[in-house]
Amino acid sequence: MAQNSTEAAAIVAAKAGPRKGEGSISDAINYFIRNNRKKIIIAAIVVVVIALGFIAWVLIRDALENRAIAQVEDLTVRYEALRFDINEADSAEDVAALLTDMLDLGKGSFGYAAARAYALAAAVCADQKNWAGAENYWMLSAAKGKNMYLGPVSIYNAAVAAEEAGNIEAALEHYRDAASRAEFPGAVRAQFAMGRLLEQSDTAAAIEVYRQIASEWSTETVWVNLAQSRIIILSLKAE
Repeated sequence: MAQNSTEAAAIVAAKAGPRKGEGSISDAINYFIRNNRKKIIIAAIVVVVIALGFIAWVLIRDALENRAIAQVEDLTVRYEALRFDINEADSAEDVAALLTDMLDLGKGSFGYAAARAYALAAAVCADQKNWAGAENYWMLSAAKGKNMYLGPVSIYNAAVAAEEAGNIEAALEHYRDAASRAEFPGAVRAQFAMGRLLEQSDTAAAIEVYRQIASEWSTETVWVNLAQSRIIILSLKAE
């Protein structure tokens, strides 16, 4: 009887696991693994599946991006071939097909390829003096290329298109956006363009914009000098 009681106690103790303060860390780990083997195996399978899925996604994404970039290069060649005849009647069908292909690629891709496709579409519209279309596609290019150099360049070009269309309010908004991009080499040019447009309606605001050029782009000597000359002229007119 005593032996049976001892064996029963040992079985109960084994099922209960190591008591606090008893056994080694390895014993505790072994006990945990024994009692959670199925969960551990399932978790490991899930991790492997996720890792494989991520690798497959990266490979597919890279392949699609490389294909899209090749398509952009082809569109660029087609655009350059049509560029000087883009407004000719006998080129209308080819231009329409080219623009459709550009927009399809812009919608169906991402990153550089999409941004460049929309930029090409904007260039076609600009060649046709379709400034509203050019502004729209430049802004789509900016949205697709917001984390690359095409972003602020496209915003600036959208401002130029809006100005050409006579939409001064939109042009000012785009120029202001471009000027705020520290990574944009043409930021000071956008700032000066803001001042130039504001001269038509708000002299005080134009002067303030020009003053910001001297304070924020002090190394841009040419633009600083131009801004200061405009400040002098506007100040004299205001007297």
